[in-house]
Amino acid sequence: MVDGPTLPQKPSAAVLPFTNLTADGATDYLIDGIVADLISVVSRVPRIFVIASSSSFKYKGEVVSLRDVGTELGVRYVLEGSIQLAGDQLRITRQLVEAQTGHTIWSERFAGTTQDVFALQDQITERTAAALELNVMFAEAGRSRQAPTDDVRAYDLCLQAVPLAMRVSSKAALAQTLDLLDRALALDPDYAYAKALKIRAYMMAAAARAVTHDEAREGLPLAQALLDGRQSDPLVLTYAGHFMAYLGGEPDLGYRSIQQAKSINPNSVLVRVSSACCGAYLVYYQAAIEDAEFA
Repeated sequence: MVDGPTLPQKPSAAVLPFTNLTADGATDYLIDGIVADLISVVSRVPRIFVIASSSSFKYKGEVVSLRDVGTELGVRYVLEGSIQLAGDQLRITRQLVEAQTGHTIWSERFAGTTQDVFALQDQITERTAAALELNVMFAEAGRSRQAPTDDVRAYDLCLQAVPLAMRVSSKAALAQTLDLLDRALALDPDYAYAKALKIRAYMMAAAARAVTHDEAREGLPLAQALLDGRQSDPLVLTYAGHFMAYLGGEPDLGYRSIQQAKSINPNSVLVRVSSACCGAYLVYYQAAIEDAEFA
């Protein structure tokens, strides 16, 4: 039986060294550089605990059981991949796996050239980090729904609310989302992310015309308090900022908050989409187009 540290409460991941399918050790430096850069970028996603490369690189060149890796490193998810080089053509396969079950949550193939290796690294890390944030977010929500009912924590309630808050199409859906988040806040009154998800739910309900703008402005004091609280979580800044721009009558404040979020995690799809929307409100059309295309 492999022993290891206890899983942290928030989602945890390890990025394993990618397999070199080229059978040319001279390309190892390129592969290791891509993986090290990927670990650095993914580590900027606040809601994912990422194991340092000094720990995950010990598996380089080994055939390993992902279940054992997950147990030894104390992580729920493992990102693994392979790289094949032919001339200047590069093919990369990546997949995110739930370590204990072996279930593949996300996979993607990427093809490019080595003519500009730095631009190539940027593309790989940006796309992988963006996919990782969203896929882990929804995988965690599904895992939480299956958790025992006698082990309900603020974190689990918040996870269950995440997919609901992304699309609120009726008053009933809004009430369901707010109920989960209010229960989370009853357990942890200072839970900034739960407050931010309430704001997001109000805003999405207003956008879907499930409630009036006046009804949705019930979330205004929460949004103002979060932005006054010097938050560093990019999604908290984004949801509060977008609310202020859309419903709070302060589009400049909202946009500045989202730009702060973008500086913290530039590879977040959710941050980029909100930046594009708020940029359009303020007639920053070129910046809005760039954010939308990036997302």
